[in-house]
Amino acid sequence: MEEDIACDGRLRRSCLICDHRRHRSADVSTLLNALWQSDDINGLVVGISGPWGSGKTSLKTMLVEEINAARKTSQSFHVVEFEPWMYSGSGKLVSLLFNEVADDLSPTGGKSRHLKERTGQFANTVLPALSDAASAANVVVPGVGTVSSSLIKAFSGLAKATDPTNDDIDSLARRREKLKRKLEKSPDRIIVFIDDLDRLMDDEVVEMLRAVKAVGDLPHMTYVLLYDRDSITRSLDATCHGKGDEYLEKIIQVPLDLPEPPQDIVSERLKAEVVAAAGLASKKIYEPGIERLFEPNSYDNCVKPYVRTMRDAIRLSNEFKLRYKVMKDDVEVDDLLSITSLEVFRPSLHRWIMGHKALLCSPVTGRASYPGQDKYEEQRAQSLAAELEGLREAPDREALKSLFPFARAALAGNWSNANTREDDPRRSICRAEHFDAYFRLSTDRDVLHEAEFKQFLLVDDLLDPGFPSSDQLRIFGDKYFPGKAASYLKDSDTERIHKVILGCLKCDQMASKVLWNCISINVATTILNQNNGSRLHIDVLKTIVGAIAQSDSIAAVPTALALAVQMQKELHDSGTAEAPVLLPQGYDLLRIPMHREDSQPWEESLAVLKRKVLPPFSPRRAERPMLFGADLLEFCTHAVLYLYDDDVERRSAFESLRPLVDPNQYPLFVVDALAKKTDAGYVLDKSLLADLVTREQYQGAIDTLIDRGNLWNYAPSDRQAVAAYQVALDGSSSPSSSSPSQLTASAESSEFSAPIPEAQTELVVDGWEKRVNEVVRAMSKNDE
Repeated sequence: MEEDIACDGRLRRSCLICDHRRHRSADVSTLLNALWQSDDINGLVVGISGPWGSGKTSLKTMLVEEINAARKTSQSFHVVEFEPWMYSGSGKLVSLLFNEVADDLSPTGGKSRHLKERTGQFANTVLPALSDAASAANVVVPGVGTVSSSLIKAFSGLAKATDPTNDDIDSLARRREKLKRKLEKSPDRIIVFIDDLDRLMDDEVVEMLRAVKAVGDLPHMTYVLLYDRDSITRSLDATCHGKGDEYLEKIIQVPLDLPEPPQDIVSERLKAEVVAAAGLASKKIYEPGIERLFEPNSYDNCVKPYVRTMRDAIRLSNEFKLRYKVMKDDVEVDDLLSITSLEVFRPSLHRWIMGHKALLCSPVTGRASYPGQDKYEEQRAQSLAAELEGLREAPDREALKSLFPFARAALAGNWSNANTREDDPRRSICRAEHFDAYFRLSTDRDVLHEAEFKQFLLVDDLLDPGFPSSDQLRIFGDKYFPGKAASYLKDSDTERIHKVILGCLKCDQMASKVLWNCISINVATTILNQNNGSRLHIDVLKTIVGAIAQSDSIAAVPTALALAVQMQKELHDSGTAEAPVLLPQGYDLLRIPMHREDSQPWEESLAVLKRKVLPPFSPRRAERPMLFGADLLEFCTHAVLYLYDDDVERRSAFESLRPLVDPNQYPLFVVDALAKKTDAGYVLDKSLLADLVTREQYQGAIDTLIDRGNLWNYAPSDRQAVAAYQVALDGSSSPSSSSPSQLTASAESSEFSAPIPEAQTELVVDGWEKRVNEVVRAMSKNDE
């Protein structure tokens, strides 16, 4: 009876695997029927698609075995297995494909040849010699049958004709027609398997499919393509105007979609990998002893919830085997598998665990106690319970409870039951002396895991009302985030790009009280640059512009201005007059060339961005107010002058900035933007200044910032430009005024029309600096 129970788990796993194999056998039968029953005169293209780990290559192996077995029938089959990713970047994929066919039909079968022969040398030297020696006779290929040497030579000729260095188009058509006639007369049937098509670059995917459809569409030729459909369609979208799926359907005649393996099969695969690495030590992961029957199973809480696909299982098993090989003498296998799973699939939780050793590890009984120990442990348990309650995801709490008994007891309010014995031989992660061993090969807790970038950019719901969390803000603020965004979104759909831009703008809004620099600008620019040369870059441009226009984040304003400036510069450089204002440093320009045929969508997108800034901007009241930092504000005010030629539009854009900045900064930065430096000094734009900044506002801002002792923290980089307005006001005959109309009247005076010498502005700046230093010294004395 006990033996039957012990075997039950193994019997169940065996049945699961057998069921999965039966399903695969059914798929093989379906494909074989399609191959056998197809019209011999015409070619056939079979597509086997499925996500990574769905068993495409295993299915191919089974098909090849069945086809080889069928060689004993009246038909003669020849199997060619071509792996194009091995030659990715060579620029000769099509030529190498037909070289491979000729190679595999040759007497030696081709499989034992050196790689260099496969890349062209064989077709250029051995095959011609073989054909000349055999003349028109037939060559007997061991284990395959009789193959016409002229047919081999014809495939070799087609390989030469499709080589990129061949400029003779007539030669290609002639050789293809010759091969077609030979295949029509030949009893041989050739089946070409092309695996891992999705591992090629975008242009190479298109190249291979065109070859199969156009050049390789030959009698008695069957192609079996294996790929991940989502990946392939994204590659095709880049050159098929977003209709990659339709293009693929025109090529594939017999499609077979493989689903993800069932969860039980995925789990069994993971278990098999762990058992192979850890042997008997892994037994307690799946068959816990009596001492653990009443404890949470860490496998159920730390592994199973996250391993959903075969890709997940292989990824985790590879990480586990690496760590186990190094740490096996210092860790418990079940704890190592669990903490490795959290590092791979829940890196933010893993990082939190690394930083909270003092809270998580259980007290040890049998050691000398110290005064107040019980009180200390009680306080520690309360602190831990508060930390755990703050975790956003309930599964995270369950994972911690299963790994750390003290966490489980703290949440239950019974921390004293979490003690471990001093003589406990297990090297559990919950013991302080063993805790660090589990993180020996882990990424430093200050470095983000790659999975976190991928989760944010491809998976997270960025439109959720609860977005962003503190973890998501940390990812967004990482210095590598813009580059990661460009990398992961290069092959993504425009809908996802739209959501990412909206999410980034919201993150910029929520990151701090002051927007010192706008990360969304860098994200948008890097995504656009990454799509340089792609046919989709106009769609990506429109998507990003649309997201900026839709967003009610304060960060949408500088992002709109930055992209508009970059686009207008590109349009200027393509034939329009020079830009009137030099831009502040800190924002790189787009590197996407504006082609002639792109000018209309660029101009349309530019108009959308400029309209975004013109009306008074009013963010949602639910969002807390945010101020612009000095560098960002300086960029925005100068960008307004760069983008708008009309004074009415300039005035409207400046007014849009007013509610978004510190009221004591606004007058200074408007003055800075409207003071143009010339060889003779500074010339002020008197009409706009009269409408936007009054004498009272300007003087009040200067005095307030000096009294705080932080004038220079809030002032533009060109202090003399600001001082030029002070010189103009001091030299004006007009009385002090807070009215724009009065300032307009004073603007007619010569002081506002003539350049203001730098010698005068330097004196003003020196005077401000002395006043600031006096205030700072006074503050220091008060602090003492």
